[in-house]
Amino acid sequence: MRRISLALVATLVAGLPWAASAITIDDFSTEQSAVVNFGPPTPQTVDSAAAAADAIGGSREISLTRNAPSFGTASVDSSLSDAGLLSFSTGAAVTATATIAYDGSADGALDPSGLGGVSAVSGGEALLRVIARSDLDGTIRVQFHSGSATDYLYAEVTVTGAGAGDGPLQIIDVPLASLLTQGAGADLDSLGAIVALLSGPASVDMQIDSIATIVPEPGSVALLGLGLTGLTMAGRRRA
Repeated sequence: MRRISLALVATLVAGLPWAASAITIDDFSTEQSAVVNFGPPTPQTVDSAAAAADAIGGSREISLTRNAPSFGTASVDSSLSDAGLLSFSTGAAVTATATIAYDGSADGALDPSGLGGVSAVSGGEALLRVIARSDLDGTIRVQFHSGSATDYLYAEVTVTGAGAGDGPLQIIDVPLASLLTQGAGADLDSLGAIVALLSGPASVDMQIDSIATIVPEPGSVALLGLGLTGLTMAGRRRA
């Protein structure tokens, strides 16, 4: 099996200091698992819902689907294969998709209003940051819902395979202002659910360290503005 390691973190501008306040969506310290065993080459889905104090809303819902015509194993677990990590693995010639949902309940059904209006940005200009490594190309999609299961904002990025599971980490930043829109979209200041979807080619493993949003200190933005102003004035003096 091959391995992709990733950590999803929302930030404003890489390299600037951040405020102490942050929203941790999940740090994957609560144990949970879903496994699809060997079976007929038809689509197979296993669901797992659990209370998780480390997850936003106090719960985590996992749905693992092995695609046809695969008949080998696929698994996804939190803090079992590796402490503090979400691990997603598929066997030889097996493709699958893992969906991790946060909506404030553990009933196995997505409630797009369940988080009750959590802000992902708190008025700040944030980035969705994906830190990942992969031996094969893998896809990570993060959806933000605010009252509808079919309307949302989302980011979809490709982690470029490096040929080895222990290769260098890649940092992929997506401004939340540039998120793609499905249907009517969503309000990032009043979220009801957050969903992460993981997929890849056959024989892919992924690991997620954490998902969070972070708001910068106001002083950081001011310092950035002063720096840009200084550069502009210096350019004028040289001209």
